[in-house]
Amino acid sequence: MNIGAHPARLCVALLFCFGLLISEAIPPRRIAATNCAGDPLSYVRAAQAGVEELLTDDGSPEIILSGNNLMCVNRLKPSLYPATLQTIRIFFLPIPSNPAGAQIRLIAFESGQSQIQPPHNPSLLVDQTVTIPDLPPIGGFIDFPIQNGPTIFSGDFYIGFQAPNPAGAVTFAGDAGQPQERAYVSFDNGRDFRPLSDFPELPRLNLMIRAIVATNAVAVGGTIFVNSGAEQSGSINAAPPGTVVVHRTEYAIFVPAGASELKIDLSANQNLDLFVCFDKRVFPPGGGGVNPDHRSSNPGVTPEVISITPSSSPPLRSGLYYMAALNLGPGEANFTLKATVTGGTAPGATSIVSAASFSGPDLSGEAVAAAFGSGLATSMKSASEIPLPTDLIGTTIKVRDNAGTERLAPLFYVAPDQANFQIPPGTAIGAAFLTFTGGDGKVSTGVAQIAGVAPSIFAANADGRGPAVAFAVRAKADGSQSNESMLRLDPASNRLVLVPIGLGAESDQVFVILFGTGIRGVNSLSAVSATIGGVPVMLGFAGAQTQFVGVDQLNIGPLPRNLAGRGEVDVVITVEGKVANTVKIAVE
Repeated sequence: MNIGAHPARLCVALLFCFGLLISEAIPPRRIAATNCAGDPLSYVRAAQAGVEELLTDDGSPEIILSGNNLMCVNRLKPSLYPATLQTIRIFFLPIPSNPAGAQIRLIAFESGQSQIQPPHNPSLLVDQTVTIPDLPPIGGFIDFPIQNGPTIFSGDFYIGFQAPNPAGAVTFAGDAGQPQERAYVSFDNGRDFRPLSDFPELPRLNLMIRAIVATNAVAVGGTIFVNSGAEQSGSINAAPPGTVVVHRTEYAIFVPAGASELKIDLSANQNLDLFVCFDKRVFPPGGGGVNPDHRSSNPGVTPEVISITPSSSPPLRSGLYYMAALNLGPGEANFTLKATVTGGTAPGATSIVSAASFSGPDLSGEAVAAAFGSGLATSMKSASEIPLPTDLIGTTIKVRDNAGTERLAPLFYVAPDQANFQIPPGTAIGAAFLTFTGGDGKVSTGVAQIAGVAPSIFAANADGRGPAVAFAVRAKADGSQSNESMLRLDPASNRLVLVPIGLGAESDQVFVILFGTGIRGVNSLSAVSATIGGVPVMLGFAGAQTQFVGVDQLNIGPLPRNLAGRGEVDVVITVEGKVANTVKIAVE
């Protein structure tokens, strides 16, 4: 079909003509369809705390476009800024033939805050050639990671790709649902883009081109939780003339009940201002004005000092105080900061680890965690219902994340020296401050580092090693399947030991189902790998296990035949470059 006077030809096909089983496509769970101003925009799907999947499609391909050198982009809006592009996710179909092996040109550029039409001859933030890998039988989304991806501070990402010349089997997939009016096409190698809606002869569609971006972890900056009297050092970039520079990393300190003074000392080689807020970050995560509870703004390089006491306005209170600095220039500022608490009863200390591997420091949103300390609860109690309670015999756990948002943690189990809980959904990436309050009012605190993924595997004897919590699935040539135990209780040691699994007939396929936590935040199955006895093994699934809170599942296999007779072998799982604790299975 010719489009206007353009020399390129754009072919359009409705997929139902090919008899595709479109019902097999899984629609996304949309959590936003408009921004705060009511502007129709790309859907935003939370992939995990601090990461968003930006999309306009409904997950069901119904239309394909094709053209030699054709370039199409989607306009995608993050919910928070700055936003850093991590992955371009594109849906490909094996129609008219499989495009695996073809090369496409990935592109990305940005627009201004209020600019809807793509800019003329845009400066490309991403311009790289990639090869389309093998596709699932009915097609699917393919992830292309963007190393050191670009960051935008306002406006939209334009994300897309250019087909080769000739286009061959490379097509642009789209859905025919409610049009979001965010699809654009270029026939001149990206010099100018026009909305697809400019062409009335074309069906309305939403391109199945998505973006994975890191948002609030970058937008907020870090939070460093400090101890009383511990000196911190840092630097702030030089401010351009007529401006100031905010130090996006803030410091926070816990003030216990009964304290008589919080004193903050800040010194630097440049003119700085010091801001302090109680119970909230000084600089809001989404931007906006600053209204500090306390401020020091001495001229020049004079040290900034803030002393907060019960007679201050507002008075000293028990809880978290956030501290931040502002560089008034003219040059780069090197500073030291020290916060000192006087009086009060210091809270108890807790160690926070994964409840699967019993190691740290990283945890991830929705993962199962364990804390060890003293006075965490007045007695032992396990949760007996779903959803999990946030109060067990008076014990609560508050998680204050890197963005300054506080949530109550769901509780599995509490005891005087241990508490098992889930990191609350939505917890931002970065340092998190946890406050444990027992039924008798005793307070303990601890710090956890929240990451996108923090893989750990459950061990059968709850020690992070040895026999895995796992079972085998045997698939026979006649299509039947059976589950087989890989563990038994040894009466002598009262511990679970391995039951070797046989690989059976040559026509049998044996899969291993493992359980872990801290894995569901992974952006793509391709970022997960497994070895058994040092032998790489395929992975069919890695994500949330829907029956148990915070538990993730991995489907591994089929087991290679060369593992037969190996006996006890190590299982090593790697997720986004992070290696989980090693567990074992046995193969006879």
